[in-house]
Amino acid sequence: DQDPAVFVKLMQTYLLHMYGSSLWDIYADSFTRLWTTWHTCLKMTFHLPRATHRYLLNEIVDCDHIKKMVIRRFIKFQKTLSLCSNPYIKTLLKYQSNDWRSSYGRNVMNICREAGVMDINSVDISNITVNPMPAGEEWRVSLLRDLLLNKEHYSNSLINKEEAVLMINFV
Repeated sequence: DQDPAVFVKLMQTYLLHMYGSSLWDIYADSFTRLWTTWHTCLKMTFHLPRATHRYLLNEIVDCDHIKKMVIRRFIKFQKTLSLCSNPYIKTLLKYQSNDWRSSYGRNVMNICREAGVMDINSVDISNITVNPMPAGEEWRVSLLRDLLLNKEHYSNSLINKEEAVLMINFV
């Protein structure tokens, strides 16, 4: 019975350590399951139907998407490696960054592509959007925010729970 914003903060603190995520192949098909689990967890936290559009979650949750968290950690790891004084580490970094057959190289390539830059050192994480909102769908966000902020008012004024579910599903 926590406030959803508090629960999301608790999830970030206690469940999202993601040790070793810098070495994960974050663009592999298997990671779609992690992103899907994140979306489902958020929908359950905010008591939203599972059919709620993913782009709506970006607007109501006051934290970065889990994919952006992993990308941020990868970029930090890459910067740490590039500043290392060990020549063997620098050589490995050079070869792995340019080898798209490796998970490290694929991550570098895909992060640069998503950020719209040519060099991993030029990536600005704020330029990466996960589940962007389609044009013309802004009204859904404002309606959903209104429903979430005034859910007690709507639940008291609606005739039954089915109406509330239909209203949220409409969004």
